[in-house]
Amino acid sequence: MIDYSKYKVLIVDDEVEILKALNRGLRAEPYETFFIESGQKAIELFAKEEIAVVVTDMRMPGMNGLELLQFIHKMSPDTVKIVLSGYTQLPQILVTVNKVDIYKFLTKPWDLDHELKVYIKEGIELYHEKHSKETKERSLEKKNELYQKLLTEGYEKIDYFLKLFEEIIKTVNYHHQLVTEDVIKLSEEMDAYISNEGEEDHVKKEGKEELFATHMKKMDTRMGYINKVFDYSKFSLRVFDVDDLVEYFDKNYQLGEIIEIHKESRHDPYYDNFKQITGIIGEILGHIKSSDSNIDHIVLKSDLTNGKHILIFKIVCEETQALSDFVNEFGKFVSIVIKCIGGVSEMVPRGGLYHISIIFVVKEKTDDFFMIKSNEMK
Repeated sequence: MIDYSKYKVLIVDDEVEILKALNRGLRAEPYETFFIESGQKAIELFAKEEIAVVVTDMRMPGMNGLELLQFIHKMSPDTVKIVLSGYTQLPQILVTVNKVDIYKFLTKPWDLDHELKVYIKEGIELYHEKHSKETKERSLEKKNELYQKLLTEGYEKIDYFLKLFEEIIKTVNYHHQLVTEDVIKLSEEMDAYISNEGEEDHVKKEGKEELFATHMKKMDTRMGYINKVFDYSKFSLRVFDVDDLVEYFDKNYQLGEIIEIHKESRHDPYYDNFKQITGIIGEILGHIKSSDSNIDHIVLKSDLTNGKHILIFKIVCEETQALSDFVNEFGKFVSIVIKCIGGVSEMVPRGGLYHISIIFVVKEKTDDFFMIKSNEMK
């Protein structure tokens, strides 16, 4: 049994409010914690203290996170390193991977209880293991094998974000194409108003303003989806199952008994961006409600198809004119956004109802070595 109180943890971030929040959140933890606001001061502390785990932000004035980690790696190679990063810092992370050994990557905003606290304790355990007599007697081959496994999760996250970047760029380019088409159409409609000699000037002005507002609303709606993809992608990958999804939608959208799990669905643990999946589904639910459409029922199904794990959301709701207008105007764009994050969608009117299906391909995480158990997250 490890005595965590013997070990020391260093948190480095130039944002004082973040350090204060972490100080409050980690106050009850058994290990000793230091909170430092710069890389230079962190190095001064390293000269006096034996640090088991360091958690650092990447972007800091003066000495940045990469420079700090390089110095720590030379001074104390066994210190376990955890990186806090922003979504836009991927290129810097890639450089860091090649220069120092990183145990975990956390993207802001992180989950204190289910990510940071868990990873710090795992880091202490790893540090303890490295310094125990038993570990020192292990062969170099086994050490390398263990550390490569620890790095796997970090590489998975980087690969995930790089692929997402590529898809987001495609989606943004398509949005630009639609904007060009909107501008051309708006110009034609404006010319028609101006050349209409039967209309009075104030009527023309009101008509032009209404046309402009309509086109701006279209652009805002599309950009809203793109911005949401960016926002949701900042959240870390996590483990969840279909019950977690039902609980989330019931809690946040008060769906009650209208949401059900398909009786033949699997209950495998999945490892993916839970916030992104639920967030995009939530955006669609929001548009359904704003279209005055009543949701009849929602079926959630999970399955294994051609070796790939999939989640299927089937939403059946009332067909209203406002919902039909939304689907006709934005249905294709929403499908492209969903494809951007690894899914497909279909919105079909049938017998006075709209049948909306969204399918996501998700990763399964079965290796307990990396896995945060579901009961630890709830």
